[in-house]
Amino acid sequence: MKFAHQLKALEGSAAQEWRGKFIHYKDLKKAIKLCKKENGRGDDEAKDNDVQFFRALEAEVRMINQYFEKAAREVLVASEPHCKGIHKATPPIGCFTFLRKPKPLSDLSAAELSAASTWCRQYAVVNATGLRKIAKKHDKRCGGTAGSSFLQTCWDCGHLQWGSFLHSPLLDELKALEETLNQHSAAMLSRSFSRGSGSGSGSGSGSPAVATPPGTPGSPVASGELTPEPCDIAEEDMMCPVCMEPMYMPLGLACGHKACLECALEAAGLQKMKGTLRAVLLNAPRHAQCFQCRQPGMFNKAVLLKQLGAAIERKFPEDIAEAQKRTGGKTSRNI
Repeated sequence: MKFAHQLKALEGSAAQEWRGKFIHYKDLKKAIKLCKKENGRGDDEAKDNDVQFFRALEAEVRMINQYFEKAAREVLVASEPHCKGIHKATPPIGCFTFLRKPKPLSDLSAAELSAASTWCRQYAVVNATGLRKIAKKHDKRCGGTAGSSFLQTCWDCGHLQWGSFLHSPLLDELKALEETLNQHSAAMLSRSFSRGSGSGSGSGSGSPAVATPPGTPGSPVASGELTPEPCDIAEEDMMCPVCMEPMYMPLGLACGHKACLECALEAAGLQKMKGTLRAVLLNAPRHAQCFQCRQPGMFNKAVLLKQLGAAIERKFPEDIAEAQKRTGGKTSRNI
């Protein structure tokens, strides 16, 4: 199936809040045809069309990135009561609901929040695919590397307002959230069936309804062929590249790389900065480099990945217990 058809099917299966927010792939393909051709004369009109094409593409990327970050953060905020096992105040008005019948985020079940998280990741994946295809089509028709250069600009972390959805640490946090919520839903369903069997209800008709988990046949996110990776987190993604141990309090940088909080700060020479973690990150010098890709300026929008940290603790309880004991159960600074 062609990408345009897959994109149309996916957007058609999405909730109302998502529709119209995906990359306008067909419109961009039409705009490419008006640009100058490879080995063509390249008249002024074609050159102007080329400029207009990249302006339109930039506006698309900015819109996609803004929507992804807003949606992802709202899902993570709304999931906190489920993950902590307590109820908190309703999130601010204006939060997305990601459902065909909107209701407050605080009222969503664990399975519904997991589906919302999957939609966020799916949104990032499909738009990243569309962006790469459009850039490639431009260069194929017009020659040169303008499309590839634009894609690199989007990926460049110096332009955080452009394409952080391509490598945002929020993607890792959403993935860990889905694992946590799916396990919670499975446990609740198991207990429900156990109560039904113990009471002699037979068919268990008294069990509460559980929303269809994402990725299963019949669920909205199962439509189309463009799906993100399963929410199972590989062990290598839980290891710190600095100390080579399971990450304790993982910190995700703007470039997408992550490490233990203290390892990341020490590798960048920030461990002696005073103040809360938020203050340290916001005021980190621009020359502070990522511990892996060595790009500067990656700490100002770094994120403490709480859900990923919880998933690592479930996977490596002994290692995390040792790290907690070594640090006194907390880091050297206030969060």
